[in-house]
Amino acid sequence: MAGSPKRDAKTAGAPAKRAAAAGGPAGGPGLDRVIQAQIGDKLRSLYGELVEQPVPDRLTAILDRLSAGKTGER
Repeated sequence: MAGSPKRDAKTAGAPAKRAAAAGGPAGGPGLDRVIQAQIGDKLRSLYGELVEQPVPDRLTAILDRLSAGKTGER
């Protein structure tokens, strides 16, 4: 059952206002931009070394075979 029209009208904009105040998109949940930046910095520090690692030969060979199969289908 829906609430009374008065109550719905009063609370309809509340989530959007809270999300906008938190730095998130209007109408949805979001995180403050400072928190987003902190999370991004932490993830970069955790995964930075991983990104710089060379791709294993086995994976390169698999990708090459997949690419060769796609070009042969054209």
